[in-house]
Amino acid sequence: MVGTARCAVRPGRRYTGAAAAAVRHDTAITLGTLALVIGPAVLFSVTSNYHKTVQWLERQHKAFWALWIGPALVFLWLVDSTEPGHSLVYTVALCALAAGVIVGTARSPTQLVAGGGLITAIQVALFLFAAPRADKPPPWFANSMFVNVTASGLQQHQASLDETIRAIRSRLDPADAALVTVAGQDVYRSVMYYLPEYRTVHLDPAQRTFLAAQHRHQGSWREAGGCLFVDGPPRRVAWILWTSSEPGLVPADAAHMSGGDGARLQVWEVRLERATPDYLGFKLGGDCAVSR
Repeated sequence: MVGTARCAVRPGRRYTGAAAAAVRHDTAITLGTLALVIGPAVLFSVTSNYHKTVQWLERQHKAFWALWIGPALVFLWLVDSTEPGHSLVYTVALCALAAGVIVGTARSPTQLVAGGGLITAIQVALFLFAAPRADKPPPWFANSMFVNVTASGLQQHQASLDETIRAIRSRLDPADAALVTVAGQDVYRSVMYYLPEYRTVHLDPAQRTFLAAQHRHQGSWREAGGCLFVDGPPRRVAWILWTSSEPGLVPADAAHMSGGDGARLQVWEVRLERATPDYLGFKLGGDCAVSR
């Protein structure tokens, strides 16, 4: 866990793990969705009546289910699974399959009611009582799978986001400040929509590209060339990062503004000077800095 400790960027080091981290994150979400939505139903059916389960599956229109579930699941897995609502495109079908396999394989109405009730109780208990972990892997894998969208996880995320918004608005003037988020973390959309008055840049260090947004309008991906802030450099820049970020994401000369410990998000501030070092291949200082 990073907490309020600084993870300095080593000179000459280029951060290349963002893309791999994003793939791991999306894979965890996809596997967690499958395990939580249809896993209990399949386990119940196989353990209660394996042969009948096989027969039920053989009678299904496999092409229909594959076309409904497969393309959406693969697309979100490979592109972006961080928005839970997007998975409804295919989880509705998974719920229908789960209900069908339970009804189709239960040995009696009593077993059907008992099994369905148990599965429902387990899922409700997970939503109400499972709390996310903020330390380093492997706990993050469980978080990504489903714990971040439980009642406790949603509450923690909202509280951390509220703290972040208050800290930025109370200390930074949109006229001379900008915000930075990093690929592989599901922070950019929240920052873009909840802090629309600030310039926001979303960096992908692995590809050396970035997105710029303001007033809820997003630009296109651009390759990093000269100065990161092409429309005029700000005086102050705030990084909004996960508390459990990989080492190297917090700028070496950054000052801690908010977050850490139990919070999900941290905010770090840098005052741009001519001596401000580059950040993971993106040019911040030198000719990019505002004259003092």
